[in-house]
Amino acid sequence: MSRVPKPSLMSRIRATLSSVVDGYYDISDPKEAFRRRNARMSAEFMTRRHQVRMQSIEFKDDDRGGGSGYESAERGRLDATWLYGNRHPDSALEEGLDEMRAKANSAYKNHELFAGHVIRRVQRVAGTGIMIAPQIKPVPGRITDDQATEWNTVLRDVCERWSHKAGGPQLPLYMIQRMVVRHVEKDGTAFVQFGDVEHNDPRIPITLRLKVIHPQRVDTPDEFAMDPNVRKGIRTNSDGEVLGYYVRVAHPEDVKDFRMNYEYVPAFFDNGLPRMVQVCELDEADQRIGYPHGQVGLRRFKNIDEYGVAEMERNIVASCVAGFAVGSASDPADMAAANTVGYDGAGRAIEDIAPLRFDYVPNADDIKFSNPTGPTGTYAAFVEHEARLAACGLGTSLEMMSGDWRDLSYQAGKLIWIDGQGPIDSSQLDLIELLLIPLWQNFVNRCATSGVIDVSMSSFRREPHIYERVKFVPPKRPSIDPARERSAAHADIAAGIIVHGDEVEQMNGRPKEDVYTDIAANNKQLEPLGIDIRTLGAKGGTPLGGTNETAAAGGKGRNKREQVGAA
Repeated sequence: MSRVPKPSLMSRIRATLSSVVDGYYDISDPKEAFRRRNARMSAEFMTRRHQVRMQSIEFKDDDRGGGSGYESAERGRLDATWLYGNRHPDSALEEGLDEMRAKANSAYKNHELFAGHVIRRVQRVAGTGIMIAPQIKPVPGRITDDQATEWNTVLRDVCERWSHKAGGPQLPLYMIQRMVVRHVEKDGTAFVQFGDVEHNDPRIPITLRLKVIHPQRVDTPDEFAMDPNVRKGIRTNSDGEVLGYYVRVAHPEDVKDFRMNYEYVPAFFDNGLPRMVQVCELDEADQRIGYPHGQVGLRRFKNIDEYGVAEMERNIVASCVAGFAVGSASDPADMAAANTVGYDGAGRAIEDIAPLRFDYVPNADDIKFSNPTGPTGTYAAFVEHEARLAACGLGTSLEMMSGDWRDLSYQAGKLIWIDGQGPIDSSQLDLIELLLIPLWQNFVNRCATSGVIDVSMSSFRREPHIYERVKFVPPKRPSIDPARERSAAHADIAAGIIVHGDEVEQMNGRPKEDVYTDIAANNKQLEPLGIDIRTLGAKGGTPLGGTNETAAAGGKGRNKREQVGAA
């Protein structure tokens, strides 16, 4: 292993001059002197860390790891790159996260498959928005049934009005949820800040305002580059608990706003409520930063692009029919045609090929045509292979990523759909736990303190969880085969396996209380007209609890009646 080289003469001279300048700033501007020293120490730290890392992987091709008998414990030429993943997770991400985010965002903008994955994941996780339903329960001696019902109604009404402008006039709550999921998929993490805004809009009686912070704006200022408690702009204590975030006031790639200063945003308000939250999936212990899981398959997307360009060029060349005409070396005209060629600035002959072009070749006695060949039968197979590997790294399937379900049986499609539901459920829970619960805590607090709900402040401060009880209802889950699934759901409800209200919420994407209220109001409206909702299914379409066969029969019967009526 080589040693760290001794500093050169110029390095020592620069260090001496820097000390003199630092001494001047120590007297004239101590704050600037502190910043200069920290910046220089950070640069030295990064250089030395890189040198140590490079030294750690300098070994011969035939080096072994102790002869334990396990290939995974050996070291050789093919194993060198496997050793990069053994460092502290945040240390590795601090060096590679910017590159991963840049590639992931580029793939989202330029590659259809990755863009399709992100779009479909956003649609299934957030969709039209996870709905919020207050669930304050009566407490004997403190909260009556009427109070709980009234407060739930008021909170629900105010929340619906507020959600239309949760992030401003053009940014409703459902769009914020979609934006957060999109950032998690592309950047590995999303940041949302809770604040207040002054307004005089009677439609929105509370001042709460949400602000989505671009992940690239959360970063470590230069003066804290050596601070072990600050990683990618996230400050923690010695126990790993997040204390706050360093947010750059302008996006680092903004071409019109070049401000480089940072604002420190504490993680909590003075009253203990969340002030800024981070939504991400933490994969390892001691990890504080999320990373885009799509980075595993980005190389596959690049392979598909490069192979596609090569295949297109091959086909373009193959479409050019060029002929080489017979000529005699003694014919001056043929010799002139054969030697007519262009040259570039370096004196090299310019070679080109074009459709219907004939080149005169001296001493030739036949006509030859170009016919470029290529592996035409391997392109589709290669693209599918790379795309499936990329989808595997994303935790999904090629069918889910592309939306192409051709040549799949019902059973295969059902298995793929079920397999893809797990990541959706997990992502929805991340959104609920890390964003919507802190949001609801801030929302209820402002409703209580501003008098929107008439509650005892002493009781609220003592036991806020009683008033923060809430239920979150994800967007409705589409059915693959409604007739079969409804029949199975009815059987499960009758057997006591699932709750009817849960099935109602899953299929409607709305709180069951709203659905039941709407059904009751609808029945009350239809009753004077002599219409029974229970008999409507028998008049065509799929009968309640019917199968595909009965649905098909109903459809045929309906078509037959329509034809008779038309006749």
